[in-house]
Amino acid sequence: MNAKTKLHYELICSWSGILFVVTYVACLGGIAGFLPPPSPNLSAEAMGQHWADHHDGIVLGATLASAFGVLLLPWSAQLSVMLARIEGPGPVLSIVQGMGGALTGWIMVSTPILWLAAAYRPAIPAALVQSLTDSAWMTLCMTYAVTTVQFWAIGLVGLADTSPHPLFPRWLCWLTLFTGTIWIVNDAIPYHKTGPLAWDGAITLYTLFSFWLGTSLLISVYMVRKVSSRLSEAVPGAAFAS
Repeated sequence: MNAKTKLHYELICSWSGILFVVTYVACLGGIAGFLPPPSPNLSAEAMGQHWADHHDGIVLGATLASAFGVLLLPWSAQLSVMLARIEGPGPVLSIVQGMGGALTGWIMVSTPILWLAAAYRPAIPAALVQSLTDSAWMTLCMTYAVTTVQFWAIGLVGLADTSPHPLFPRWLCWLTLFTGTIWIVNDAIPYHKTGPLAWDGAITLYTLFSFWLGTSLLISVYMVRKVSSRLSEAVPGAAFAS
């Protein structure tokens, strides 16, 4: 495979992070109507009624979100390759990033399936709808640790980049470390059904996910810039050098 062909694949993988953020928010926030989501403080009957009232949107939005969640896999793979070039031989942090990204991608794919299960049989008891809804939001929010270690790895490798033109600016590396760390706030979710620390809260939903999605977008932009720069310098037909 020549240099330009491989770099085109890298560019596609870099763009997949941007596409993930846009499509996932559109599917769950727009189509499924999860902005705002149903309150965890709803009774079983009220939760069941919410699902009945928004059935078609939830089914379509969750189905599409589950499909688009896979975009995190090529993005994380590409990021691992780029970080490994910085880290050098034995790129353990790059591998940790790839594993964390793959697991985060699986969470993004599998969580909407629980919402689909809640909507699959309209005649199921409201208590079961409520339980599946609880399971989905707990899965989405309480598996944060895999994303935390992923973002720590990104930030640490980025800070160690001493090249003349580093992959990420230092401010973005520190932001990435901060974004990975603040997820620990989600440990409060099992203790709250209302307020800023519930799964629909101002902190645990809107603030934390805004930081994660926003930081992911910024990382993706710098990935695209780096690959685009290499692509413009590539000689047609040349062998690819890692």
